[in-house]
Amino acid sequence: MKMKLSNLLKDDEELISELESNGVELNDNAALMIIPTPENRYIKCRQNDENVHLEIEDIIFIESFAHDVIVHSKRGDHTTSLRIKQFADILPRESFIQISQSAIVAVAHITKIRAALNTKYYITVSSGEELTVTRSYYYEFKSFFGI
Repeated sequence: MKMKLSNLLKDDEELISELESNGVELNDNAALMIIPTPENRYIKCRQNDENVHLEIEDIIFIESFAHDVIVHSKRGDHTTSLRIKQFADILPRESFIQISQSAIVAVAHITKIRAALNTKYYITVSSGEELTVTRSYYYEFKSFFGI
């Protein structure tokens, strides 16, 4: 069987060894992909040119700028090769909410929600940054919080 590993798992030598010893061929062109579930409580990122394991609970918000994805956490800012869509697929839906095409926020780190007149919300997170819930995500956000 051919399988492809998510970018989150590509450096997991123990997993790779286990898969290969069980007859799984790892191939980036395979139709099936192994993606970690929320039981994997960390993601792999880079900080200051070092690979780090970042606990999912430490994530405050994730944002993308062009080809760069930055994970803002309690331990600082990290870069990752994952895309926002991949984060939306793997992060627990009860703990994270997407607020725009380029941002996902940890619900536990939202400290203020302020409505705007133009079908938007402005939220403040625990690190002090203010983020915008765009019109495309307005109703989903409103429903999530029962506003």
